[in-house]
Amino acid sequence: MSHSEVTQAPEEVIAYWTPQRMAEAQPREIRLPAPGPESSEPEVSVPPGSAEAESEAAPEQE
Repeated sequence: MSHSEVTQAPEEVIAYWTPQRMAEAQPREIRLPAPGPESSEPEVSVPPGSAEAESEAAPEQE
């Protein structure tokens, strides 16, 4: 992942990461691509039910 859009205020991020969520958090699984000319970034597996999975499933609004 090369960049991300910040859509939440720092206060919202801090409020989201409660001690319970921090304790239950799991690291992402990063699968490196097979060597080849077209692969430039690793694939990132986002656990189902995570905030990132929900934001990726929703279409972007402009």
